[in-house]
Amino acid sequence: MKESKRQSRVHYLFTKYKLYWPIIIIVFISLSVVAIVFWKDIVELVKPKNHMYLEFHPKSSDDDTLIIYSKENTESLSNWLQKIDQFTGVYRLPYLTPGRRTSTVSCDYYEPVPKRKVCDIDVGWWIPCTPEFNYNYDTDSPCIFLKLYKNRNWIPEFYSNVTELPESMPADLVEYINNITSIEPVKFNTVWISCNGKTADDKNNIHNIRYVPSRGIPGYLFDNDKNEGYVRPAIAVILENISSNVEINVECEFWTRNYHGSTEFQILQDTQTSLIETTTEIIY
Repeated sequence: MKESKRQSRVHYLFTKYKLYWPIIIIVFISLSVVAIVFWKDIVELVKPKNHMYLEFHPKSSDDDTLIIYSKENTESLSNWLQKIDQFTGVYRLPYLTPGRRTSTVSCDYYEPVPKRKVCDIDVGWWIPCTPEFNYNYDTDSPCIFLKLYKNRNWIPEFYSNVTELPESMPADLVEYINNITSIEPVKFNTVWISCNGKTADDKNNIHNIRYVPSRGIPGYLFDNDKNEGYVRPAIAVILENISSNVEINVECEFWTRNYHGSTEFQILQDTQTSLIETTTEIIY
């Protein structure tokens, strides 16, 4: 009896508002189309996250910040090289990103990026952090890649004068910025990068830190980030002549006038263990 009444009520409502059903269906379809087309933008707007954040690679898993490698151990070396190959694949192999082969152009600080184009990222800039050099993992100076993720609806502001640089910025980076912008002021349009050991001991266990191709990511690499073929920019950091058999804590930071952030990881060059176990999950 109750079921019969429920069906009668549904029939009554459907009949009463039957003139509005086509409108309701059209509105529903329209909203669905809008949601699909602008889904990425909607997610960026509602998802609570930082405007910009830095990620290091390679990783053995999403939550693991420790990189243990052995330059003498073939299995360890092969595992890490495979992870880095897959991470750098989007930069080395344009066909992995839809539209990239036909939309990339060479970019620089002096010319705006064409509206329907995206900037090429030449992996030749990263030498020796390339496959033919095993990303330096067969040496005491491994390469770490830093990838910068930016909210699609947020625009970084760049420093325009050395007097704007914060007091907390490392002195060597301040000196670098001062030297390079005194020759080419346009290079102020850069997201600056700095890395160092967390403690005095960590610093002592890294002979030197080198950035390839430079100590920052050019601002033009963030232009047209909604275009087909766009990939997020990355740079390589070489930890030169690190001490072996000691875990070294490293912090890398990025600097803009309106945002500052960091990422941390640990690295250990193992010359004692004959077999290093690593997972095979690849994180992009």
